[in-house]
Amino acid sequence: MKRYIKSKDSLSISLVEQNTIHVVMYLHPTIYSDSLVVTSSIHYNTNSKKYETDINPYREINGPLSNYGEELESPIKEEYEGFIKDCVDLIEMYGFIIIDKVQSNDSKKSRYILLFGMDDQPCGKLVFDLRISDHPFDAEFPDDFKEEALEYLKMNNVLDETATSAGINFSVEKVTVGSVKHDTWNRAFSRLGDVLDKMRRKIQKQINIDKSNT
Repeated sequence: MKRYIKSKDSLSISLVEQNTIHVVMYLHPTIYSDSLVVTSSIHYNTNSKKYETDINPYREINGPLSNYGEELESPIKEEYEGFIKDCVDLIEMYGFIIIDKVQSNDSKKSRYILLFGMDDQPCGKLVFDLRISDHPFDAEFPDDFKEEALEYLKMNNVLDETATSAGINFSVEKVTVGSVKHDTWNRAFSRLGDVLDKMRRKIQKQINIDKSNT
């Protein structure tokens, strides 16, 4: 992608900088009573000769913060890739072409960048981030288990099913398009379409002005 961003065409660079859309999907973990995080805390009491735990094994430890969350199917990676495809389809539906794609993964987030344009000229960029909730634990979640749970919530473990196999599930907590928050992907997707529509009209107007000045 750098070969486009470093283009000598100052108009392209300016358009991409002005027309960068940030979409962030936040996942909230649901850690079940039979997950590895919980069962690893069970210890054997030699006096009572029973297995004991501080957690009630008949309830979920915590749940999603929003009742509007959409439960993701396993593996999560397929759902994530489906969201990216939706973004690509929407960008193309509004008359843009995809010029370049870049994906990066690390322990905190997964970022996918789509560079798009018109007539092979870069004029916009969509940055799609997948992140874990800023508040993954509720007030009842035991502090002793948080450090172990956070190891499973690293993005690489989420995408490769390590977290799922450990008994941790996820729901969509919220999706943000720019600074606007939504509870569901469908509502955010609709707003993304509105943003792309306005962007297309603005860019087309700017291109026509530049052509008339040459």
